Amino acid sequence: MSFCNNFIVSGVRDMKKFKLILFSVWLSIMFATFFVLPVGFTDTIEFWTFLDPSSPDPRGQALRDAIEIFERQYPDIKVNVTTIHWREIDQAAIRATAAGQGPDVLNVYTDQLQNHVVAGTLMPVEEFFKPWYTLNAEDYLWKPSMLEIKEHIWSTPWESRVWVLWYREDFVESVGAKVPLDLYELAEIAGDIRRNYPNVIGFAWGLATKSLGAEFIETFIPLLYGAGGELVDENGNAAFNDEAGIRVMEWLRALFVKYEATDLSVLSMDADDVLSGFQAGTIAMSVEGTMRVSTARSALGDKLKTAFVPSFESSEPSPGYTAGQTLGIGTNSQHPDIAWKFIEHMLSPEIQLIFAKGGILPVRSQVYNDSWFDTPEGKEMVKWRDYIIKQGMSFFPPEDYWKLCEILVTAAQRIVTTEVDIRSILDDAADEYNNYHATFMKE
Repeated sequence: MSFCNNFIVSGVRDMKKFKLILFSVWLSIMFATFFVLPVGFTDTIEFWTFLDPSSPDPRGQALRDAIEIFERQYPDIKVNVTTIHWREIDQAAIRATAAGQGPDVLNVYTDQLQNHVVAGTLMPVEEFFKPWYTLNAEDYLWKPSMLEIKEHIWSTPWESRVWVLWYREDFVESVGAKVPLDLYELAEIAGDIRRNYPNVIGFAWGLATKSLGAEFIETFIPLLYGAGGELVDENGNAAFNDEAGIRVMEWLRALFVKYEATDLSVLSMDADDVLSGFQAGTIAMSVEGTMRVSTARSALGDKLKTAFVPSFESSEPSPGYTAGQTLGIGTNSQHPDIAWKFIEHMLSPEIQLIFAKGGILPVRSQVYNDSWFDTPEGKEMVKWRDYIIKQGMSFFPPEDYWKLCEILVTAAQRIVTTEVDIRSILDDAADEYNNYHATFMKE
């Protein structure tokens, strides 16, 4: 009996102790819920971009600063950055989205936007964009009509870029020349530079098929349109094999044969290779984008200058081929509202100015009122902006743009390595693309 009594008494005591412990745990949970969790809780958004915030590149540093500011303003949100090379990011995002693993925010280049729309990588953003645009319509330089694909807006440009002539002022002046006024004057100057500096390419036009053929096509487009041509017609068929296309390709062949301004090493060059050539002092002139000028100048300083792209007529330059990097919300995003908050942050005047100082053209007109644009770098950027306003041209390429670029680059390689008639080479390229395009559109 004494054992039973002791057991009962002990059990009562243990039950009281258990209830006390249970109450203490409950009180701790309630305290944590009301006072601790909001401080430590973090929503994470996945951001995929071609920029590396840990790199010394001016654009990478600008992105790092932009993210740090965002996370200070929104301490409950973490931005997880995944950096993927610009040659690979599009296919990586398409594959990841198909597997349900796509990012919350995806950086998409305007030339590739059509592919993402078709692949379903992005969700429409009208519900976020339209209220924002209503408040910022007079200040935002990209208009909704410039962004619509299939009656929707899928992403929002956070920067602009235009292709301009890059030239080493010291090389040009060393042959007694100034900024060329037309393409044949450019070819003559480039040939003179090469004869005086045998290890320097006077004018580099990269003809590599790698990197989506971007280095070739982004020079070909302004020259083609400046000559009165176009890539494809209203039905999506090849239009580059007309007199304008032939004229551009004749000039390309003349760079090699008549002016001896370049060599066959350009057949393997993409945009990265041309940039490296400028930094190494082995390239004197090329047509490149404004977004990389600051990177090139980190090695060259003020030796690198820019000018409008010459045309076949000295009276006016070629059109300013204009594109931009955009930010869209991934189809797989679980936090579209937070993703848009980050996109809106990237479009803010404060962040746009940070990127401007990193060499990127802002998309907000009020940013250009900052005193920084009175500096030499800022004044140059204003000229780029004015080039876009006066003679800028942009378009959304067809869905099979990568194939079009591949076919055209291959045609250009034939033109500079053979003596085959240029018209027949371009006709063959047009036939190849039209056959591919017809099949592609049926699938």
